[in-house]
Amino acid sequence: MKVDIKVNTQYPWNKVVPVEVIVWIDEEVDKIEVIPRASGVKGVFIKPSKHVINTPQKGQRYITKFWVDPQVAGEFRIGFTVISNSGGTINAVNKETILRFSETLELVPITPEYKVLKQVYLASLWILLFLLVVGAIYFLKRLRAWFVQWVRRQQAKPV
Repeated sequence: MKVDIKVNTQYPWNKVVPVEVIVWIDEEVDKIEVIPRASGVKGVFIKPSKHVINTPQKGQRYITKFWVDPQVAGEFRIGFTVISNSGGTINAVNKETILRFSETLELVPITPEYKVLKQVYLASLWILLFLLVVGAIYFLKRLRAWFVQWVRRQQAKPV
């Protein structure tokens, strides 16, 4: 069994880092469990707490996805234990990676993909703000026109 870890581009909107654990099966096994761990650190959360692959096929590649959610800046050793169960024989493979987060909880080093995602995210926020302002102006103009007509009708009514 071969195990590899792939750290993907961090999401700029919530600072979560998707991490893929890739498992290649080279023998017949009944079940595989992938369990994350963060070396006794309280600065990151890893979700989900476990992946189970039931009846994996020999010669296949399986990808399990985890989300690392940093809470504080710092360097964290993120590990994954892959346990295979084959007819009473249990094998375990440990694989680790180090993730570094800046004071703004950005994964260091910052990748070009992250920069592009962050720019797209900020641009979409500005567009959304612009649309909200335009919509509010339009709504207030319509409300003003309705209110002026209502006042005129009230003034036109005989007492």
